[in-house]
Amino acid sequence: MSMAMTEAAKPGTFELIERAAQPTAVIPIETTPDGIGPALGQAFAEVQAALGRAGVAPVGPPFARYFEHSPARMTLEAGFPVGMPVGGDGRVKPGELPAGRIVQTWHAGGYDTVAETYGRLEAWIRENGHTPAGPPWEVYLTDPTSQPDPSRWMTEILWPIRPPWGCMSLHLPGHIKG
Repeated sequence: MSMAMTEAAKPGTFELIERAAQPTAVIPIETTPDGIGPALGQAFAEVQAALGRAGVAPVGPPFARYFEHSPARMTLEAGFPVGMPVGGDGRVKPGELPAGRIVQTWHAGGYDTVAETYGRLEAWIRENGHTPAGPPWEVYLTDPTSQPDPSRWMTEILWPIRPPWGCMSLHLPGHIKG
C-alpha cells in the first residue's frame, strides 16, 4: 500500500468525490460467495500476465466491481486500472470504471466483516438523499498474500451515486445571474 493510500484511508468515513472514467483490464467472473477468494486470485494473476505480455503496467491496485451478489451467485469483474484502453487477451477484456459522482469509504479488516461496511455505506447513501447510479467496486489496498493478518487489511469501497434532486444546480448560458 502506498503512503498516499495509507494517509487517505479513513475507515468509518464517507466522502463524495468526482472521478474521471478509468480504463481497466478485467476478467468477467460468475461464482458463488464461497468461491470469490480463489476466483479473484486467479483473475488478478491472469490480468497481470496479460498486461505483462502487452507491455502495460497497472496504474493502481487490483479491484473487483460487483454487478450481482446473492447467497447463491456473484457476478463481477476483476482486474486492474490501466493508463489507456487495452485490447483483449484470452479471458482478459478492456473495461472502464465510470466517471461521475462517487461515495467513497474504507473497510479495515477481513472480508468476513465487509458486509457491515456496506450496510453503513447504504445507510449513508439513503440518509443523505442519494441513490445508487451503478454497481459498487472494491479496491484492494492490501494484498492478503503479502499481509496474512486480516486485521491489517484495507479495502476502499466506491459506489456511483445520483445526488438528491434538490442539490442539483442548472447553469444555462444566458440564464446565470450574478
